[in-house]
Amino acid sequence: MMTSLFHRSKRPLAAAFAGAITTLSFAPYSWWPVAILSPVLLLLLLTGRTAKQALFIGLFWGLGQFATGLSWVHVSIDNFGGMPKPASLFLMALLISYLSLYPALWAWSLNRFFPQTNRTRYFLAAPALWLVFDWLRGWVMTGFPWLWLGYSQIDSPLSNFAPIGGVELITYIVIVIATSSSYAVIRRKPFVLLVPITLFATGYGLSIAQWVTPQSDKTTEITLIQGNIDQAIKWHPSQRWPTIMKYTDLSRENWDSDIIIWPEAAIPAFEFEIASYLRNIDYSAKKHQTAIITGVVNQDQDKRFYNSILTLETMEGVNTSSI
Repeated sequence: MMTSLFHRSKRPLAAAFAGAITTLSFAPYSWWPVAILSPVLLLLLLTGRTAKQALFIGLFWGLGQFATGLSWVHVSIDNFGGMPKPASLFLMALLISYLSLYPALWAWSLNRFFPQTNRTRYFLAAPALWLVFDWLRGWVMTGFPWLWLGYSQIDSPLSNFAPIGGVELITYIVIVIATSSSYAVIRRKPFVLLVPITLFATGYGLSIAQWVTPQSDKTTEITLIQGNIDQAIKWHPSQRWPTIMKYTDLSRENWDSDIIIWPEAAIPAFEFEIASYLRNIDYSAKKHQTAIITGVVNQDQDKRFYNSILTLETMEGVNTSSI
């Protein structure tokens, strides 16, 4: 019985490993070939499986990917959000399980409707379904489009496709490369590897493309300000003005920049509480012909709080946009 259980669990466990290693393709590791290797392994594991078996293999692949790739969410809600650890772990498990449903449904759909090991499955169905379920993950219930495989290709030749179709096109190409590589292995047709070779060569070729034409020789100088404020004390009332003044002092050192950008929620106060300060810093920004962009917590007419972008513009004064 134990032997049978072990054999049944081998593929899901292997899928979880294949999903987990995708994290290595993103920053700070940036081993971009792993983003191609992982779906190759997943497709090999799905070969010859029923739709039900494919569902669990895809689910475990997703559990591996999101459990490792979204660890920062737990740090955010536990370390900085102050949520009790049992509650934060429960929420993380819920989020990871939910997101894992999308690769599970992709695997189920692929093996349910395209079970044959043919070109339709690998060159049409698998890439198209992957893009559909990634899109759904980024749209359903406001969406959570993190860890699209296309984002891992910043340092790869495929990044040169970004001006044409964005992360969606790059993700699609990554999956086409993975599916064609899997097809070449499964069907023992090495000539099919001409597909990924051609796509990489095209990516290299696109590096010489000039997508934009500069309107003038003038450059725009942008400065990013990072106050490095301890998040554990940032919102203490006694730390409000020391934090605000730290960003102010750092900005004064960079008035020669065209744009100065502060972090999200850099100001530990609501906008209406610091109106006079914002007018003063706006005056200074106008004086030096510099724009300051920052994040600030705001409130709408129904007394609901929300995060927003606040721009202290060089000509028009304070402007706020909700996020």
